[in-house]
Amino acid sequence: MAPLSGIKIVEMGVMIAVPGTGATLAGFGAEIIKVEDTNRGDELRNYGSSRNGMSGWFANANAGKRSLSVDLNTETGKEILWQLLAEADVFIQGFRAGVMEKLGFGYEAVSSRCP
Repeated sequence: MAPLSGIKIVEMGVMIAVPGTGATLAGFGAEIIKVEDTNRGDELRNYGSSRNGMSGWFANANAGKRSLSVDLNTETGKEILWQLLAEADVFIQGFRAGVMEKLGFGYEAVSSRCP
């Protein structure tokens, strides 16, 4: 049994730091659900050479994950993320300070609704 087997993590981040962290945790057995912005996606998809709309960098940083895209500017998108967070053990995100608060998913909001 892998050390993180049974741990569910919701990940929101782009490029290398957060996706790479998620891939490492997936390698230890965690279930990772990558959430991408419907309007923007992860810029790493197009970094360097790609095949079938996915660069090697993106494939490596997102190995072993399930993913979906949501529009957090809509109530439906926010509700989808809240449902994912309600079932998660961990939430990791890598946006600059204030972004998640502006969207309604800052530390205080998430920790009070999904302890």
